This record gives sequence, structure tokens and C-alpha cells, in this order.
Amino acid sequence: MEPSSKRSVRRKDGSEPRASSSEWYLKYCDRQNFYLKFLYYTGLLKESSITPRRQVVYKIVTVFLFFANVEFLVQTCIGFGNNMDNFFLKIALLNCLSYVVSSFVWYKMKKRNNYLSSLLSTLRWTRPLKLTAAQVFFLLYICSTPLFLTTVVVEFTRATSSDLRVYGLKINPYFATFLLYTRTSIQFFIYPTWINLVVMLFSVICLHVSRLIRLLRVDIERCSLTEFTTLKQVEIEKYVTKISGVVKLLQKVFSVPSFLLSTAHLCTCIPTLGMLVLPGGLSMPAVALGLMVFMFTNSFGGLLAYLWIAGGLPIEADRLKEALRSKLLQARLSENGVGGACPNGMKFLKVSNFELSGCEIVYFRRSSILALAGTILTYTVLLISKN
Repeated sequence: MEPSSKRSVRRKDGSEPRASSSEWYLKYCDRQNFYLKFLYYTGLLKESSITPRRQVVYKIVTVFLFFANVEFLVQTCIGFGNNMDNFFLKIALLNCLSYVVSSFVWYKMKKRNNYLSSLLSTLRWTRPLKLTAAQVFFLLYICSTPLFLTTVVVEFTRATSSDLRVYGLKINPYFATFLLYTRTSIQFFIYPTWINLVVMLFSVICLHVSRLIRLLRVDIERCSLTEFTTLKQVEIEKYVTKISGVVKLLQKVFSVPSFLLSTAHLCTCIPTLGMLVLPGGLSMPAVALGLMVFMFTNSFGGLLAYLWIAGGLPIEADRLKEALRSKLLQARLSENGVGGACPNGMKFLKVSNFELSGCEIVYFRRSSILALAGTILTYTVLLISKN
């Protein structure tokens, strides 16, 4: 079990550092990293001191999200006006909904940035945002997604369209290409890049909490009866209480965003699967087919990762209860009674199972993965049944 006391960062003279506007990260980590900078400059961390650079970046993000959603709505309305086929109109509506919902994920996390700040500062001593090599590679993959997808889509559009138009208007081809690059990159940043970053942040924190529970369980299992004193049991109780508080903060931060991003993934996963299974769906151009496969894999993989990683917390909690129950039983049945019986022993066994949910509507369990696959297939059939 890791020590429960927080490590303090001291200067060479032994004094505590003061968190100035340029040292805002000290209450979260010893040094800055990508995730902390990203959360700070997008307004997802609540800070008393706000730098001018953060104000500028925050306003740019807000403006981009606003105009991007307006653009999605305009494109959908143009589809209505052009008498788009009923099936493709439903596809366009679902895609528009996925982008709008993705923007609301940022809005809800911004409204609860005080909880996220409390969560990360509480977990500071475990360094939750210190990524492994595999996580850094995955983060680079997520960040490169909008650039790669934008380049592929724009170049494919230029190669297949003899006349680039913006909202049906013919303008300068260079300016039209610039607008197409800008609009497409913002679109792919909102979805899937932004949603992937939120899923990864949630997953990294959940993995750290699971690790804390696992370390506590291993410590209990290795603890001998002579060491399993009342003082040790009280220490374990304090540690469990701290983990329970962390999980409650995690639920407060990600309850609504979890439900919204699950909705965004479903609104992408279902129509892309519908496009692929339609007759002739696999005969579309290779670039379009590759984009469809990528979006389906990304959306379904995001849902799968959310259920698998968040569903690991209840499993670790059950293993912790079992280890503690076994150790308490051994202590009570020991001949010399060295371990003794903790008066609050049964309180440990009634600890929460650390199950997370999205607005208490969607519960994240590993047993729900098959139900998720069934839901996607059912709604895909409903979508294409009349086509």
C-alpha cells in the first residue's frame, strides 16, 4: 500500500513553493505535461489566477465550438432543402447530433471544473497523469487524428470534385480549399479527437484508482496476523475512505459527460455500421470506405474501453472486500488472537463497490459489453429496415 501522506515539493532552502500564476500546476503534479496544459488552457481546471494566454485560448475554443455547431446545423438544413434521400438524411441528423453532443461534453466539464481540480489535486501524490509509454503513443495517435483525416478528406474531395463550392456558392478555389481545410479540421477535432481525449483522461484516472485498490488488496494479503493489529486496520479504513472519496469525485466530474459521450459514440457507430452493411456499401471508394471503417472502429472502441476500464473498479472492489473478509476471519480465528477483531471490521465489507454511471442511466460494467453490441445491432437494423 502506498503512503497516504502527500509528498510536498520543496525548494533548495527547504521552504514550500508558492503557486504563482506560472506555477499553477504544482498542486496537481511536480511538472507540467500535455494533459495538464490542455485542461488548463481549455478552462477545464478551476484556478484563482488566470493568465492572459489562457483567456485567449479559452475564447478561441469557445468561438470555434459555437461556429462549428452552427455550421453543422446549416449543413443539415441544406440537406433538408435539397430533398436528400430519407436514409441519408437520418445519417446526417445522427452525425450532426454526435458533434453537438460532443460540444456539450466540454460545456458540462467546464461547469464542473472545480470537481476536476479537486480530483486531480487529491490524487497528486499518486501522479495520476504520468503516462506510460503505451499511453503516450496512444495520445500522439489521438492528437494526430484530425490532421491525418483532414488531409485525406480534403485531398479526396479536391480529386473527385471539379468545382469546390461553399454552401452551394462558387468562390475562389484557393479560399474554398482553405475554408474546407479549416472546417474539416475543426469537425474532426470536435469528434472524434476531443471525445477520445476525454475517454483517455477518464481511463487514465480509473486505471490509477484501480491500481490503488489493487495495491491495498495486495498489502492486506501479505500482511501477517502479527502485523494486522487494530492500528493497521484503522489505517486501512482511512485508506479505503480516501479511495471512496476519489471515486465520488470521479462520478461527479464524469457522470453527465459519460452519458453524453456515450450518446455521441452511438450516434456515430450506428449510422456508419448501417452504411457498411447496406447493399453496395463495401463498393464505395476506398477513401470513403476507410473513413467509415475508422469512424466505426473508433466509436465502438471508445464505448468498449469505457465499459471495460470503468467496469474494472467494481471488480477490484469485490476482490478487496474478499481479501479483507478473509484476513478478518483469520484474525478472529487465530489461537493467540494477536490480530484481534476490529470493531469496525464489518464497515469495510459494506464499502461501496465503486460502480460508475452516466447520469445513473447507463452503468459501466464489463457485463454490459454484450448488451452494448446488441443495442448497436438492433438500432442499425431499425435504421436500414426501410431502405
